[in-house]
Amino acid sequence: MSRLSLLALLLCLATSSVLAQTPAPAAPPAAPIAVGTAAPERFFKLFLPYRTDSAAISPDGKLLAYSIRENDDLFILIIEIDNPAKVRAKVKVGDAATSTPKLQSDVREITPPRVRWIGWATDTRLIVETNTNLATLSDGEWTNTSGAIFAVNADGTNGKTLVTPKDVLKTELKPYMPSDNVGNVGTGPMDLKIDSPGADPSKPADGVSITGFEEAGANEDLLLNRVNNLPTDVRTPRTPTVFDYLPGKPDWLTIRTTDPRNYALFTVNINDANLKFGPLERIDAELSPLINRQGLQQIAVPNTLRTSFPHRYLVQKSGAITLGRWNELNKIAKIPGVDFSVSPQNYLGERSFPIGIDENPDILYYASNVGRDTYGIYAMNLKTGERTGKPIESPKLDLANPAPDGFLAENPLVFDRHTRQLAGIRFQGTTRSAIWLRPEIQQVQMELEKVFPGQSIDILDWDRTTNRLLALVQGPTNSGGYYIFERATNKAMEFVRCAPWTEDDERPLSLFVNIPSPHGGTLSATLAIPRQVRQKPIPIVVLCPNEPWQRTTGLFHNEMNAIANMGFAVLQVNPRGTWGFGAKHRLAAQSAFDEIQIADIITVIDELAKGMPLNPKRVAIFGHDRGGYLAMRAAQLRPDRFRCAIGIEPTVNLAGWLAESRWTSGASGPALTRSFFGEKLLKQNPLMDGAKTITRPVFVLAYRGLDGGPTTQYYLNARTFASAVDRADVPGKFFDLSTDYMQGLAGARSEVMRNIEDFLNENIYAYNVKMGETQVIENGQATTPPPAPPKK
Repeated sequence: MSRLSLLALLLCLATSSVLAQTPAPAAPPAAPIAVGTAAPERFFKLFLPYRTDSAAISPDGKLLAYSIRENDDLFILIIEIDNPAKVRAKVKVGDAATSTPKLQSDVREITPPRVRWIGWATDTRLIVETNTNLATLSDGEWTNTSGAIFAVNADGTNGKTLVTPKDVLKTELKPYMPSDNVGNVGTGPMDLKIDSPGADPSKPADGVSITGFEEAGANEDLLLNRVNNLPTDVRTPRTPTVFDYLPGKPDWLTIRTTDPRNYALFTVNINDANLKFGPLERIDAELSPLINRQGLQQIAVPNTLRTSFPHRYLVQKSGAITLGRWNELNKIAKIPGVDFSVSPQNYLGERSFPIGIDENPDILYYASNVGRDTYGIYAMNLKTGERTGKPIESPKLDLANPAPDGFLAENPLVFDRHTRQLAGIRFQGTTRSAIWLRPEIQQVQMELEKVFPGQSIDILDWDRTTNRLLALVQGPTNSGGYYIFERATNKAMEFVRCAPWTEDDERPLSLFVNIPSPHGGTLSATLAIPRQVRQKPIPIVVLCPNEPWQRTTGLFHNEMNAIANMGFAVLQVNPRGTWGFGAKHRLAAQSAFDEIQIADIITVIDELAKGMPLNPKRVAIFGHDRGGYLAMRAAQLRPDRFRCAIGIEPTVNLAGWLAESRWTSGASGPALTRSFFGEKLLKQNPLMDGAKTITRPVFVLAYRGLDGGPTTQYYLNARTFASAVDRADVPGKFFDLSTDYMQGLAGARSEVMRNIEDFLNENIYAYNVKMGETQVIENGQATTPPPAPPKK
């Protein structure tokens, strides 16, 4: 029996089975769910911030700290790994009042408190960075700046606010000094409770009062007093963020501000909050920097169209006497075939680009696919220009995917905080994984992938002996949990689930599939199957990525789960043109990407329907941004295969979007990716010019902008398109997105999903039921009524 046939049998017999790696009570037999149950409350839990979204293991491997969200309050729980019931401390680090921006008329919902970073500076001193908000008044205008860094002992004592936005003020005339005494948000006592050993951490328990953190911004009188006392030449608070532990000084951290330009570096003592100034880095507005492990910009690349292509990567000059700051990286490199530049001509093809810098700033790590199909990772000595170290390569997968703005949004390099050496490289395969240079960590990665097949495994942290490792395990329909793997016993123990409320009997099943492509190679896809269905075979909703070159991630996807809970199978496909599978797969969609990718989606649907209870005749397609464009084109090009299309902020005019980005932001990214869309398609403008040729219902959702602000052309194009489609026999529905939705708040996201469910119910299912002959019920027996008298 084939794998697909076996899966189909299992789905038909028991849609209530659960993933093996997440034990749960047996679900009741699946029952059809009624059409017309759309209510935002059904989806709210899927868009809530996780109950636990961060964790850290102490350097000695004895303690675990993780976040716990209780309604609007955010706590850090510290427990003993050998005795998980032993709660050392439960410390409140934020609530809705501390995290919600003040005086924003567009915001209707509270902003949940979040942990942005957590880590142990020493065996007993924990550091926590949150999104605590600070509102300041300057020149008659209120400004909201988020970010605060705290420290606390493992037993909950000596809680201290280390840095807030007022401590890292941006000055205009003189440097701000800590002696100005306007920076610290206080560290007064807060009556918090520590749970009793063995108690449920979500329920308050009697215990000892411990030091907490003052709720920054909660005391408006204090806030106004501090703002009014600011030096007159100081105007702008800045967001502080933890950059790194300070090597050789365990009681100190390196802090940097998040300014895109002219960011500052500081060091702060974790015990007494003593703050010291470091370098001020001034970044050219037309360059994107790559920052080294000392916090300084070392590599750069032009990021605007004011610099002509090709954009050459630059390296900071060294030496006491230099003329200008930068030198071309190509003038240093002595590696055959390697060209550190980017242009529309080579962006999708063969090229090399920097990804990170070693603890030794003379060693540059870069990705390259020169002379090969996939991107590998290599190292170059900046002193000699020669390649050094061993290459890390995969014949089937790209180990790095270039970003349009020159550098990766997420650095794949993982450094050991204890040795300061490169430990591994994260990459995206079918799931998130990593290649570790440390054999003992690589063995743990392999063991966890055996235990949790089809799940993404992120090893996040480990103790200084590498005996205990902290891992996050999650999947497309599995919100995940934090595990401790102990090498001495070769066992993994789950300590906390990320979002327990998503793991009920309705949680969809998920699987990864590979389909032979009629054009050669394979097409991979992720499929979510609902546990409760309204109809068999099951209707399908195709979920497109935001950009046509993005691949599926294998991570938890709240929209996928929300749509599956509506009773639809949800399909994500990696068609030709997506990154991650080598240049041949990527370049195969250049001639007409929309037609090619739509054809690949249909190929996958038809192949899956041969062996699974899926209905290839009842298919909807849904996407954001350029994924919204693809959805609308699918309804236009193949109305015989797609019954309706949904686009959130869809780019209905590709050429207009590229032109607008040129004259507004001047960013080089859209120009670099222009070749992916093709000049022929850009000139045709098929959606705006051919809106009336669409014969299937469409649902367009777009954001007008802030209240009182200008309406964007992007929004106007989307609304014009929906109006052009809308006519008597073809609905073109339009919906205004709120600011809360754009900020990712749960209530607004749930409301949008309710409207999407209504649209799908109206256009996927058939309601033209043929009624039989009318019967009269007499004494429990059905009789046919007498024929009507003949008309005169």
